[in-house]
Amino acid sequence: MTLAEMRAIVGLDDTATDAQVVAAYAALVDDGPPADLPIVEPVTVEQVRLHCKIEEDEEDDLIAQKISAAREWVEDYTDRIVAQRTLVQHFRAWGTYLTLYSRPVVSLVSIAYDGADGPATISDAAYSIGPSPVRIYPPAGGWPALRPGGGVTVAYTAGYDAGEAPHAMVEAIIVLVGGMLDERAGAYDNAVRAAERLLVRLTQVAI
Repeated sequence: MTLAEMRAIVGLDDTATDAQVVAAYAALVDDGPPADLPIVEPVTVEQVRLHCKIEEDEEDDLIAQKISAAREWVEDYTDRIVAQRTLVQHFRAWGTYLTLYSRPVVSLVSIAYDGADGPATISDAAYSIGPSPVRIYPPAGGWPALRPGGGVTVAYTAGYDAGEAPHAMVEAIIVLVGGMLDERAGAYDNAVRAAERLLVRLTQVAI
């Protein structure tokens, strides 16, 4: 996502600053993705029905909800974004560097901050894109001053392209949904343990 696309999503015209656009987008997504920004799930209802041997389609809406919940569980467990989208991360202060833990980071959209002279953005911070947590370092002149009580918001795109998510993540989602739909005692707990085993390699973070 570009700042121009973000501006269109939040409905702000060219009179709004980039910092205002980022703030509006952050307010939009902090409580979860809005309905007009649908997430392309890495698992289909048909895949789950095949796995669970469900022939009828009466529960398709329920299965779709479970897929979203399982994908969120996998993302939280691994700090990896399965379905690529633009995220925001908030910081209370600059620190030596800013760390983006959700990965893989695809691009940095904007760094907005509450400056001493009002909301502003940074365009020349140093960072590297890769599978490990991304660190953003200050520009040559150092971090700009924040107003008292101010903070920093980083907007960035992370996640795998459609069809590119690791097979272990996709399989873990299917296993978790199967456990959610299985009414037998202990079925979901067993599914969680199976998902954890599938994801163990992906939780190893290179620093």
